[in-house]
Amino acid sequence: MIDRLPEAFTIRPPTMDDVKITTALIRLCDITEHGDSLATESSTAASWREIIETLKDAALLVFAPGGQLVGYARARNVADVKFYVFIRVHPDYAQSGIQAYFLHRMEEFVRQQVPSAPSDARITIETWIGDANVPMHVLFEQEGFSIVRSTWRMEIEMEQTPPEPVLPQGIIIRSFVPGQDERATFEANDEAFRDHWGHVPGDYDAWLRWAIEREDFDPSLYFLACDNDRIAGVSLCLQKPASGWVDDLSVRRPWRHGGVGMALLQHTFREFYRRGIYNVALDVDSQNLTGATRLYQRAGMQMTRRFNTYEKEIRPGVELSTQAL
Repeated sequence: MIDRLPEAFTIRPPTMDDVKITTALIRLCDITEHGDSLATESSTAASWREIIETLKDAALLVFAPGGQLVGYARARNVADVKFYVFIRVHPDYAQSGIQAYFLHRMEEFVRQQVPSAPSDARITIETWIGDANVPMHVLFEQEGFSIVRSTWRMEIEMEQTPPEPVLPQGIIIRSFVPGQDERATFEANDEAFRDHWGHVPGDYDAWLRWAIEREDFDPSLYFLACDNDRIAGVSLCLQKPASGWVDDLSVRRPWRHGGVGMALLQHTFREFYRRGIYNVALDVDSQNLTGATRLYQRAGMQMTRRFNTYEKEIRPGVELSTQAL
């Protein structure tokens, strides 16, 4: 076990003053591995508010002897039973052992949270990495992780105005209204995602911090498909520097298989196209239980990248996340 950093390296929790340099590190790592990056300072800041305000999550920064930020790790706590670990290390320090050190520190944090979980619940750590990052795949396997799922990045490059959506009878699509739609949007989206692998019931306050209180929140890019006063589905989007990003697209059970998902997607494409954004991307479980990958393919999206999800069981017990329908 690597229980220390290289000599003269330092480690500390982040502060909001570190958002800019941390985002730059994440972008560098992404571009080195994939050729591009969707990371923004707003997304980094939004994730850190949860850490600072609740102390339920953990994050660490590692600095080289000269003061350069060379590593970032975060563990996100979901209902005290599932912990998502995110690690990025500067490419010049990839052989320094920082990744393994981070992994051990994050696991140590998770084990400290065990008493907070339901006594019979299964507790796991999950992390993910691109197909091509062989050294990290080797590290995860050495540390007792195994692949349990894969995620596809799917994209569309729009060369002409997307088709106008065909709305199912009784459905309208409108933009989110701040101060009115927060609770209903959260509940509709969380209900729909209960049919997605790995889902654990969400926390409204945490969702507000991530989805609404972030600097790049744009209510005109949160689309609600409504059947009278009921939300049938949502497409919650962000505008990235060179692309549109669909953070969540979901349809509740009573309205599935009727065209709501396709209508939301096409509405989303048309709005980004109108803004001069011709690339739209999203991430989706490659074995999505509700058939979302087929919907995206029919809409003209293609898989451009694959990430593997690794899991390590910290405590056996009753699985509280969705595994099957």
